[in-house]
Amino acid sequence: MLEITSTENQLIKHIRKLSLHTYRKKCGETVLEGERLVNDCIRFGGEIITVLVREGYTGRIPTANKVYVTSPKIFDSLCETTTPQGILAIASAKMNKVADIAKGGLVIICDRVQDPGNLGTIFRTAHAVGADGVILLKGSADPFSLKTVRSSMGSCFALSLAETDEMPAISGYTAFCGTLSEKTVSLYETDFPNKTMLVLGNEANGASEKVISACEKHIKIPMPGGAESLNVAAAGAIMMYEYFRQVHYV
Repeated sequence: MLEITSTENQLIKHIRKLSLHTYRKKCGETVLEGERLVNDCIRFGGEIITVLVREGYTGRIPTANKVYVTSPKIFDSLCETTTPQGILAIASAKMNKVADIAKGGLVIICDRVQDPGNLGTIFRTAHAVGADGVILLKGSADPFSLKTVRSSMGSCFALSLAETDEMPAISGYTAFCGTLSEKTVSLYETDFPNKTMLVLGNEANGASEKVISACEKHIKIPMPGGAESLNVAAAGAIMMYEYFRQVHYV
């Protein structure tokens, strides 16, 4: 275990810079704080590159290319949490190509889903139902920000993720979008094929007109209680599990 004694150490500077979205994207790396996130990353097949622990840490230290120890003062200065657990890790945060996402099952399209908590929750649900992956359209939240990773409970490392500017057209897939139009039908009157793309739109404005026009099927979730709308992550969960029920359960 190597010791770091200075805040000018290159690894310490690197970890600080990984708090920036542009730097994370450039490096293809992200920072994980705490035992739960580090262990979830490993459990779901993520790659741990470097581990840093605080002096006196007695928990399990995962296998990594390099493991470092530093003082409580330096370690705590790197953490967003108010009570750091004494371990953080740098993990791979590389994205896939859009063409590599679809494997014959469910693909989730996030159109400008901007809240990291919503995006992380969508990742958890997509992981739970066995979706092939999630494609993020331009304007969506950072899939590997600490807030998104926390909300996903590590599911971001289990899924195939990709980013693209435009709504993708994937051969053999039918695109469904939750929206109101002349051809909208109830979710429970919809037949999902195995090869389904499910669009989840922006929290305030829904999917863009361009994305909606690219979707063959328009669906809505019945709300007999009279609520105006559902949170995007909640709506996504309902639709994903209806897909799962139709394709895999019945």
